[in-house]
Amino acid sequence: MKKCLLSAAAMLALLTAAMAQNSSPYWSLAGNSGASATSKLGTTNAIPLRLLTNNIERLRITPNGAIGIGTVGPAASAKLDITSTTSGLLIPRMTLVQRNAIASPAAGLLIYQTDSGPGFYYNTGSGWVPLRGAVTNLSNLSATAINQSLVPAGTGVVDLGAPDRSWRNVHAYTYYIGGNKVIDVTGANNTFVGITGNRVNTGNYNTFIGASAGLNNSSGGGNIAIGASALAFGQTGVENVAVGRSSLYLNSSGAYNVAVGNFALLGNVSNMQNTAVGYGALQNTTASDGNTSLGYQAGNNYNNGYYNCFLGSETGTNAANYYNVITIGHGTIATSPSQVTIGNSATGQYRAYANWSNISDGRFKKDVRENVPGLSFINKLKAVTYHLDAKGIDNFLHKNAGEKSKAATGQADVMDKALTEKGQVLQSGFVAQDVEKAAKELGFNFSGVDAPKDGNDVYGLRYAEFVVPLVKAVQELSALSKDKDEEIAALKARLDAIEKGKSSAVSLTNATLDQNLPNPASGKTTIPFNLPSTYTRAQIRVSDSEGKLLKAVDVSGKGPGKLDLDLNNLAAGTYYYSLYVGAGLVATRKLVRN
Repeated sequence: MKKCLLSAAAMLALLTAAMAQNSSPYWSLAGNSGASATSKLGTTNAIPLRLLTNNIERLRITPNGAIGIGTVGPAASAKLDITSTTSGLLIPRMTLVQRNAIASPAAGLLIYQTDSGPGFYYNTGSGWVPLRGAVTNLSNLSATAINQSLVPAGTGVVDLGAPDRSWRNVHAYTYYIGGNKVIDVTGANNTFVGITGNRVNTGNYNTFIGASAGLNNSSGGGNIAIGASALAFGQTGVENVAVGRSSLYLNSSGAYNVAVGNFALLGNVSNMQNTAVGYGALQNTTASDGNTSLGYQAGNNYNNGYYNCFLGSETGTNAANYYNVITIGHGTIATSPSQVTIGNSATGQYRAYANWSNISDGRFKKDVRENVPGLSFINKLKAVTYHLDAKGIDNFLHKNAGEKSKAATGQADVMDKALTEKGQVLQSGFVAQDVEKAAKELGFNFSGVDAPKDGNDVYGLRYAEFVVPLVKAVQELSALSKDKDEEIAALKARLDAIEKGKSSAVSLTNATLDQNLPNPASGKTTIPFNLPSTYTRAQIRVSDSEGKLLKAVDVSGKGPGKLDLDLNNLAAGTYYYSLYVGAGLVATRKLVRN
């Protein structure tokens, strides 16, 4: 019995203690009307508060106050840790009017605005600003956390945007990588792309793409440079185009130049109107204007002069500062100013469908004289056959051209073969030095000899110029032939006169030749004659005492006529004159010159 009483007392004590723990105030599932400022819901020791639904924990508040939703272990560094793979965090959504109606918004307050530029906005304490500059679409931020600093924070990597959602619009002026400016669109319509390092540009309408392209441009405008160090030293030059590494590298103030190819026009500093296309084209030109070059290292062997044209790989000049030169073909070298050279020493043919036309307008020729020697010059020429030392002349022309490019073995073999074949061809012509000597002996300044201008030049002949003395020689031969014919006729007439002992005559109706008056005579004399009514040609011929024809004068008319003969160019002596009508001799008479 005593044991039963003790057990009943213990049960009563436990029940009393339990009722004491749940005595007012306590939280009722039906609601609590007696809550006070000291009412609590939760734990009073270091045990987390857990909230469950469907017997699954949905929310936990840790002893240090961190809240985890969807996780039983919220991150120690987070006050709120929401974990889910199927749902997200929905920020309060409101219109612009509703946002502006928020009373005393705290700094950092975040909302999503649904109209008038929809997007995320946060309050700075002095007003609302968009979470990013353009608020048309914030989905691009999937790889960059909202309101996160883009400083790499020691990782060296920060993703801007996502591969599947690229940025539509990026508004900026200058971009840097590794402390170097790589994109710069400052100034008036300028674009710099690459590690330019440019800080002083004030020019307009420039486009520089490549490391150090346009590096030193200050006030230059309208320039285009593409390639590392292209136009790197350009400062004030305008309207230049440089495409290729170090093209127009040293150009400072030169203008209107075009360089396409690595190192093209590398040395040009201040000159203009040069066009160089090809690796190293006009590379060593430093003070030249108006040059055009096309081809690998075309015109690069010297500081070229003015208004030259180089077409073909490794074309150039044999000395510096030439002008008005045109070279066409691989390895073609000009040996003097104002020279056109086509092909190299291996070239074997020049073909075209029309001949060259040499400008020959009498309106622009001065001091015209008929003083070209004919037979006397032609008879001195030595026509020869020969083999050209093609390799020797090729080496001579390139001796001052610098080191030739290291061509592939196949290319070198082709050129060597071409030179060998050219040297095996038997040619005919003249030796320029022989022609020059013949002309000098006659005091003839023959334009057909192209003499060297200096020790780097070679002799040449302009074979077309030989036509002139050849024509003169033919004319002289023709005149000699005519004179001989007339001399023979005069001699025949004299023989007839001697044989007959009187003036020789041919029976021609009404054709007569009378004695000159006065006779003897000096200065001038008159020769009377009579011509028939019909004839084809009539001529009075004057010869010396040896029968050499001195003069032939055509006469015309019907019936009586006369010829006033000028004797001033005849020395004193005995002469003969004869009248020919058609092919017949009418008569021969003697004339004495005092």
